[in-house]
Amino acid sequence: MFCVECGREGLALAEGVCADCLVRTQTLATFPDRVAVEICAHCGSLRRGSAWEDYGGSRQATLQAQARQATEVDPRVEDAKVEVDVRAEDERHHRLSITVTGRVQQVPVRLDREIRGTIRPATCLRCSRVFGGYYEAIVQLRGEGKLRPDQVDRAGAIVSRVLDRMQAAGNRDAFLVEAREEKGGVDYYLGTTASARIVTKALTEEMGARLSESASLVGRKDGREMYRVTFLARVPEYAPGSFVGLDDRIHRVQTVGPKLVSLVDLATGRSVTEERERMRGARVFLREEIARAVVVSETETDLLVVDPATMRTVELRKPAGFARSSGEVPVLRWNDELYLAS
Repeated sequence: MFCVECGREGLALAEGVCADCLVRTQTLATFPDRVAVEICAHCGSLRRGSAWEDYGGSRQATLQAQARQATEVDPRVEDAKVEVDVRAEDERHHRLSITVTGRVQQVPVRLDREIRGTIRPATCLRCSRVFGGYYEAIVQLRGEGKLRPDQVDRAGAIVSRVLDRMQAAGNRDAFLVEAREEKGGVDYYLGTTASARIVTKALTEEMGARLSESASLVGRKDGREMYRVTFLARVPEYAPGSFVGLDDRIHRVQTVGPKLVSLVDLATGRSVTEERERMRGARVFLREEIARAVVVSETETDLLVVDPATMRTVELRKPAGFARSSGEVPVLRWNDELYLAS
C-alpha cells in the first residue's frame, strides 16, 4: 500500500493517504487567526460576548481557554485533544502555540498553529457604575431613638454580608456605592433596587427595622421611566437577642414585628408579648454590661453561682435547653436582682 499523494510506501493510510499528506490536503482543524480577551482592569472580571462574569483564573489560562474554544476540530478526528502553550511577550501581548492531536481511521495525526493573543484592559459595566457613582436605591438607617455606634456597626455588617452573599451567588450588580453618615443615621447607596430590598429584609429580621419606601422619577431609558427608590429602615434600640428591663424584670427579646415584640421573662421563662410603643420605655442592656459569674453547682433546674458584685452565692433558674460550656455563665443585674443572661 502506498500514499496516493506522495507515493511513499509502508505507511499507515487514512482515506488513501499518509498522515502527512492528510494534514496537508485536508482541513482537519480550523484555527483562529488571533485571540483577544477583555479583562476589567479594576475587578479582574472577564468579558464574554456582551456580558461580564467574575473570573478567578490567570491571564494565561484565560487565553488558553479562549484559544481552545475558538479551535474547531473536524468530526473525522477521533480522540481529539487541543493543547495550548502560552508565551508572554509583555503584559498584554502573548504568543500561543496550538496543537491538535487525534486519529483518523486509526492513523495518528497532529496539527500545529501559532497565533497571537492579546489582553485588552477595559472597565466592566459594574465598575463603571461604581466609579461613576451610579445607584438605584438608598437604604436610610435611622433609629426610633438615638442610634448607638454598635447598632450602626451591626447594620453595616449586615449590609456587607448580604451583598457578599449575593455576589458569591453570581449577582454582579449587588454592590455598595457609598455609606454616607447623615444626621440621625447612615445612608447606604446600592447598585440595584432588588439588592436594597434584600438588605432591608435582613435589617427587619435581624434588627427589627420598620420599613417604608418611596420612589422618585429620575429619567427615561429606552422609552421606559426610571425610578430611584428610597427605603427608610427605622430600628428600635433593641433587636432579637437583646436583653431589656421592663416592669422591674429582665427579658430576652425573641422576635420583633411591625407592631408586637415577643419576649422571654428571664426569671420565670415565660413568653410574653408587648406592643412596640410600650417598649419605647424599656431599658436596653449593652453587651459590656453583661458580667461573668462562677458556677458553684448545678441541678436539672437551677444554677448556684457567685454574684460578681457581692461575692455571695445566688440561685438562678435555668431556661429550657440551657447548656453551659465553661465554669462561668453570663449574668445581668437589674434592681439588685441577678439574672442568667441566656
